[in-house]
Amino acid sequence: MGGTTLSPDASEPETIVAFFIDLTEISRVEAELKHHQERLQIAQQAGKIGTFELNVQTGELAFTPELEALYGLPAGGIDSYQSWVEMVHPDDRAVTEQQIKAAGASGEELNIEFRICRPDKSVGWIACRAKVFQDEGGLPLRMIGVNVDISARKQAEAARSHLHQTLEALIQACPLAITLLGCDDGTVKMWNPAAERIFGWRESEAVGQFVPSVPADKREEFMANLKGIREGNAIAGMETQRQRKDGSLIDISFWATPVRDSNGNIHCMSIIADISDRKQVEAQRAQLLEREQAARAEAEAISRRKDEFLDTLSHELRTPINVIMGWAQRLRALPYTEDDLACGLEAIERQSKVQVQVVEDLLDVSRIIQGKLALKPGWFIMKPTIEVALNSVRLAAQAKSVTVSSELDPAVNLMWGDAQRLQQVMSNLLTNAVKFTPSGGTVKIRLSAVAVTNSSSPNYVQITVSDTGNGISAEFLPYVFDRFRQADASLTRPQNGLGLGLAIVRHLVELHGGTVTAESPGKDKGATFTVKLPLKHRRGQQPQLREESKSHQIRPGILAGLKVLVVDDEPDNRKFLIAALEQLGATATAVASAAEAIDILQQSPPDILVSDIGMPVEDGYSLISKVRSSESDNIKRLPAVALTAYASEEDRDQALATGYNEHLTKPIEPALFATVLAKLTNLH
Repeated sequence: MGGTTLSPDASEPETIVAFFIDLTEISRVEAELKHHQERLQIAQQAGKIGTFELNVQTGELAFTPELEALYGLPAGGIDSYQSWVEMVHPDDRAVTEQQIKAAGASGEELNIEFRICRPDKSVGWIACRAKVFQDEGGLPLRMIGVNVDISARKQAEAARSHLHQTLEALIQACPLAITLLGCDDGTVKMWNPAAERIFGWRESEAVGQFVPSVPADKREEFMANLKGIREGNAIAGMETQRQRKDGSLIDISFWATPVRDSNGNIHCMSIIADISDRKQVEAQRAQLLEREQAARAEAEAISRRKDEFLDTLSHELRTPINVIMGWAQRLRALPYTEDDLACGLEAIERQSKVQVQVVEDLLDVSRIIQGKLALKPGWFIMKPTIEVALNSVRLAAQAKSVTVSSELDPAVNLMWGDAQRLQQVMSNLLTNAVKFTPSGGTVKIRLSAVAVTNSSSPNYVQITVSDTGNGISAEFLPYVFDRFRQADASLTRPQNGLGLGLAIVRHLVELHGGTVTAESPGKDKGATFTVKLPLKHRRGQQPQLREESKSHQIRPGILAGLKVLVVDDEPDNRKFLIAALEQLGATATAVASAAEAIDILQQSPPDILVSDIGMPVEDGYSLISKVRSSESDNIKRLPAVALTAYASEEDRDQALATGYNEHLTKPIEPALFATVLAKLTNLH
């Protein structure tokens, strides 16, 4: 309500004029406006929003308390445009001012983001949006806008960016292939460097195309897997095959899971490992296991054969020993006739030779295993060598009524090789043939010259030994030349032997550069062994033939007047050697140790020393070393023979190197023994 007094002339009465205004609507609007302002203030505080107004022409700046709070300032903390500019981060200040001036000049809406430095040294991010208003002349007058604190959003964006960069780096650096495929059609969306390396296709070749590494025969399986992925079924550690760009197949293991993009499309994210190396190792391990199992089975078979061999060896040694001991005890205990004596001595000698042959075969096999069996080659005539082998089996063949015949090509004459070892080859083959041929059967040996390897003239000597005997089964034929292998190793086998003869044959033939083969139509159908040896032709001067080994003949009294010192720790050996030497005309003294021998040498030196090697306390090597280092010239130059059961080439070499003049092995033939002693003492 309002009013006033009108004062006319004094003669007129005063007039009061009054008016009334209805403020109900205004009050309502003011209350509503105040309510909206309060709500806006609350919203600005909650949303970290503040408003400002900038007079573009004067630079005056007005901030709401909410905006000042965003800047970490008290009310009235910013009183000018310049003071606000100083709060903008130095790195953003120039660009921000340039953008504000450009908006003011153009009248366009301002939409910028910048950093501020608060009084507490913290840095915040502000998003500024404002509109420019012009005066009546069209010039910029004022800018009204809002500032929003976007620090949290910027931190989240930075975190997402860091996470994205980390994931991208991992994908790029991961040694496993990582791919992203469309679940609908198998189109490649992502193909990392490991996928390029594993499969061979570059990213540019793969992206946008159906996945190229799936072989044609795996596509159905692949599409079925994609369908399962689309339905939400992840795959873990599935193993299958994929192809490389060069067409080769590789083994892989892969993990796959469905992922959605921003548009809601489902894709297949796969991680793939190349397990080809692992599969190869597993295959090798399986092969090693198979070989190990085979080796174990072979070891068990070898162990069985070893046991069988030891049983056979025991039989082959005990049988002749039984004959020798039996005849010795019979001749010692009972009256005997001259026929009994002759029969007994013949049996003892024959069985002793059997034992010697067993030992020689064992020594030969030992040399073969150690690679120390050496040949002593020279030129010799083949025919006499075969005839000696034939003669060695004739008595056994006659005893079984087996006919032994030969067909020797006279054109094959001169041969290069070790005559003694080749004679051993023929003897072993012929002995085997006679042994396994029943009564009334035949054995035949053929000698001929043949041409092999497209030669125009004969370049090999071929020796075949065939029989009509027991034959060889097809199952055993591949093993017939193996050591310690016998077709029948049972206790009821009809033939004796250690199963070494044919193994020795093969090795000796191969040492000569030849081959040996065995053929048989089957059991009870006979067998044929074929030896082929290279034929050498000697040109130039007449070759010197090696002398055939001849049995030594004992000349009566060959060692007459010879004084011999025998050293052996075995009493029976000493007695035998004394008896043998005295029978040959020598005077023998026997002692049991090296120490006793040294005493005898110093007191009464003999003409020759015969010593065992293996003796207790002091061996024969030590004895000969003392002899050769003696101060006495007679003792130092004394002829010495090592007579020992150590029969290897190494034993012979060591004996000669230590100082012995000759190395002889037990058992010794008296004739050979006498010949060596006579030679060393210049008696013949």
